[in-house]
Amino acid sequence: FNSLSDASSGGEQHFIVTPYGGYVHSVAFKNTATGSTMTAANMNFRVLVNGTLSHTSGVQTFTAAARTYKGWVLSSSNAVFNSGDDLRFQFRCTSGFWQDTCAVVVLKCII
Repeated sequence: FNSLSDASSGGEQHFIVTPYGGYVHSVAFKNTATGSTMTAANMNFRVLVNGTLSHTSGVQTFTAAARTYKGWVLSSSNAVFNSGDDLRFQFRCTSGFWQDTCAVVVLKCII
């Protein structure tokens, strides 16, 4: 994400058109800071399906140390999508910095 501060970035949005149906299985963030403190403290994650809000995580708080992960698993009834749907993933740092943050989204597709 690599912005200098939360004030200079309202968040990130990435999208995919899905070839299969399924649901968003899990999301994980890693703070890759090399110092002794986190550069991102609290993260928020939302999923939109065809432009409609399907799931929001609320605030997810990292631990105090750098180079740690924060992740959570959604249920099979959250963020469900069908073949050809437009999935949008929105990430926002609600405190701290985006700098040195890596995000991974895992989809469970039903073929």
